[in-house]
Amino acid sequence: MRANNLLKQKEFYFFTTEINNSFKENILKFRNINIIYNNPNINYHTLVKINDFCKKNFIKIYILNDYKAVIKYKLDGLLISKKSRILCLNSFNKKIGVRIIGKVHNQKEFFLRKEQNCDSVFLSPLFITAKYSTNQILGPIKFNLISKEWEKKVLCLGGINYSNYKRTFLIKNEGFGFVSLIKSLKIKKPFPSF
Repeated sequence: MRANNLLKQKEFYFFTTEINNSFKENILKFRNINIIYNNPNINYHTLVKINDFCKKNFIKIYILNDYKAVIKYKLDGLLISKKSRILCLNSFNKKIGVRIIGKVHNQKEFFLRKEQNCDSVFLSPLFITAKYSTNQILGPIKFNLISKEWEKKVLCLGGINYSNYKRTFLIKNEGFGFVSLIKSLKIKKPFPSF
């Protein structure tokens, strides 16, 4: 299978605390795009605006750590961060049919997310970011070695941008999350296109 066909089958997750007009324009260029409202201090006015945009454009929306907001605003899912200790999400997940995604950096965190009934996990950091330097990143090979036995959908996160996203072809994963990729002026519609 050609590399571009592999990428077209993956899911994209855009982490944001807001959506301005330029982001809206680029978001609509993506296939299989999901939005994660990634603000630990929720601004409910902003959340409503993002949710309205997502519903209008048939985009799934997730929120960080706030399962009550998932129910109240009828969101599509919940992202559980490293700091969250939410447990016993089995009944929550099945009752309202939402998807739960966890963020992990290692095997120990993965097992905690498994107990929290996460449907999938973001394993990070994949590439260099402002927060993680060269000696802290996973890279494609280590990413594959760590996650190969995990019985969950694995997504990659961290430092993915327009200049390096093709390196994700080397990774056995279901998709990836990003912040900076959405800002690229080089993105063509529909993304990915080569």
